[in-house]
Amino acid sequence: MLGVVLRSTVAATENSSRNPETHVCVLGFNLSLMETFPERAKLSDLLHERGFKGVWMLDPGIKQEPGWSLYDSKTAEDVWVLQANKKLYAGEVWPDPCCFPDYTQAKTKKWWGGLVKDFVKIGVNGIWNDMNEPFSLEGTHFALKL
Repeated sequence: MLGVVLRSTVAATENSSRNPETHVCVLGFNLSLMETFPERAKLSDLLHERGFKGVWMLDPGIKQEPGWSLYDSKTAEDVWVLQANKKLYAGEVWPDPCCFPDYTQAKTKKWWGGLVKDFVKIGVNGIWNDMNEPFSLEGTHFALKL
């Protein structure tokens, strides 16, 4: 069952989009919402039934949070960018320290590609690949300090 808050949000957005002064045709969702609402296909269907398109966000900046299953499982699989000293690199990004997938590894590419396939299966209309390169708010150049 879709969460009451999510249904209310879709209904409120639908009502406001009918206002001639506003035009909403796309709603965007990120990974944290996907985990909160595991019935993503039903959400996608609901949006389509109501005339909306869904653009779902894939953000490679994964919050460094021990105890979070995504972070823990991918740390165990050794898919993150490492510093020169072989320690995990964590950049300062909006959800606090984040790790970044190391796309030079085949296993990382396979994992990330699987996320894209999962999105396509639920009927998304577009994928927003946010933070498509490693980034950090540290310093003045925002490049990773490996």
